[in-house]
Amino acid sequence: MIHDIGRVMTHMKIILKFFKEGYQTPEIARKTDHTEEACDRYIKAYKKVEMLNKTMKNEEIANVLGMGKSLVDENIRILNKE
Repeated sequence: MIHDIGRVMTHMKIILKFFKEGYQTPEIARKTDHTEEACDRYIKAYKKVEMLNKTMKNEEIANVLGMGKSLVDENIRILNKE
């Protein structure tokens, strides 16, 4: 069972960890007990943040993507752990 902790969801970190390790969406969904659609949403958002991070500040990324700054910040932390 995966629990949410605070404002940032632990399952996002786990899903993105599996993604960065090369797992495909169906396997990530099975391992995390999430739908493939939910996993794909996290992965797509991560890829967008990754791309925009090269030229924009976190606040700008949040505004462009319509995401909360804390979610962008967490994606950046995950990105920087590569």
